Amino acid sequence: MSKKMILALVLSIIGILGSATILYLIFSKNENEAIGWQNYKIGNANLKVQIADTVKTRMQGLSGRKRLASDEGMLFIFPFSGKHGFWMKDMNFDLDIIWIKENKIIGVSENVKKPETGNFSELETVYPPEDIDTVLEVNSGFSKANNLKVGDSAELIKN
Repeated sequence: MSKKMILALVLSIIGILGSATILYLIFSKNENEAIGWQNYKIGNANLKVQIADTVKTRMQGLSGRKRLASDEGMLFIFPFSGKHGFWMKDMNFDLDIIWIKENKIIGVSENVKKPETGNFSELETVYPPEDIDTVLEVNSGFSKANNLKVGDSAELIKN
């Protein structure tokens, strides 16, 4: 075997191992653990949030949940900034979707409606106005009731 072929083989193996390591890190959290509640401050409002920071928990989100208390939300944390889109698949109530980057609100999509039918092709995807790294989903009307606006700070409060 020539040196070029050996080098190509070694580089291929390194690439495969690197990809496997990345996939392991993405999916290695114990997906069966209950999502606990944490305290969160956004603007002048305080609420309890459940964290969705794995592929599985972000995909599930609030889908199928019957209700959300007025002082509760779900915080989606992404491993990288991007124009992460959200849809309302299997949602039972309307939401405000608050787009956050580097602990600052960069946009709010108010009163995002739950789907009228279960027809997958009718689901609308809602996108942030720019790249984000975090999203907060709360009951529809929360943003207005708490006077949230672009530039307001948003952060987890240490328990």
